[in-house]
Amino acid sequence: MDAALKLFSESAYDAVQMDDVARAAGVAKPTLYRYFHTKEDLFLEGLEKALGDLETEAEQAAARAGTAKEGLTLVIRCVIASLGRCTAAIRAFDGADTRLGERGRAVIRRRVKQIRTTLSTLIARGVASGEFRDLDPDLVALALLGAMRMTAAHTTARQQAGAARLLADLIENGLVSGEPSQDAEAADRSDDLMDMTVETR
Repeated sequence: MDAALKLFSESAYDAVQMDDVARAAGVAKPTLYRYFHTKEDLFLEGLEKALGDLETEAEQAAARAGTAKEGLTLVIRCVIASLGRCTAAIRAFDGADTRLGERGRAVIRRRVKQIRTTLSTLIARGVASGEFRDLDPDLVALALLGAMRMTAAHTTARQQAGAARLLADLIENGLVSGEPSQDAEAADRSDDLMDMTVETR
């Protein structure tokens, strides 16, 4: 399975043949077909496994952390590394057979939803402990996932550890130095006013 996903990551989906996968995996082609009837089945199961492993890694990282802040750093690191390994494979089915694209996106949606839940739970834990600001955990998790996917897609394997640290630092400490600016406080008051306006309609 790992051999197949590596090939799909390195080459266009259409360019990868079952002969290539069998050779890379060190098995006979009939043996490969005994477990996977089509290349599509092989590709999607490989993607499912990779994202499933990511789910488990993220949950374990969050669970073993002593604090929510530490957990967030660990989860960001493992998600960027895992998505980095999957990104090329995910791109491989773009523009390929339409049915493959639809099935692949369904796999991604299902798996990423669970990773988002793990992040949201971790952020809620940090809010409750006072480590994080009182923001909507679901929205923060969604924003984080977007940032992590873009970071994974545009960094090399050698850059990903540093990128993960930078993103974690950005999330934890912000971009602006010093105390919150008057503009930020004004924005908060504007949001409160907007909420009051919506409630009165």
